[in-house]
Amino acid sequence: MKIDDLYILIGETLDFCQRIEKDIKLIYAGMKKGNIEDNLYLIKRFTLGETIIELELLDNCDNKPFLKERDYDILKSITKERNHICHKCFNNYNYISDYDLQEKMFDKEYERIKTFHDKIDVLWRVIQKVRLDVLKKYGRI
Repeated sequence: MKIDDLYILIGETLDFCQRIEKDIKLIYAGMKKGNIEDNLYLIKRFTLGETIIELELLDNCDNKPFLKERDYDILKSITKERNHICHKCFNNYNYISDYDLQEKMFDKEYERIKTFHDKIDVLWRVIQKVRLDVLKKYGRI
């Protein structure tokens, strides 16, 4: 594996994370009673984790959730994995002087990010569909 492949993988992964974060805020604002713009303003400062918690509570209040429990489990892992990519990924192999060990650690990081990437690639497509379904259901679009 080349470093360029890792850079592309990281870029796509962070793109998925941003899309998911924006979409879950739109889903929450669309589901919550009141003006959607006011609702968006209310959660503008929420962290991703806070937004996920609030959305899950709102989504499950009628026992007809748009998202499945496993979707919420993956959503809850996003902050941890995104932080790992941004703060630890490169450091976990760049400062190893033994070339073989460095390569092994690079491969380990690549596989970790690839696994996460593939999970959220599927998830953001689900979230995107839910966003459109919610906004239609609640007359927001």
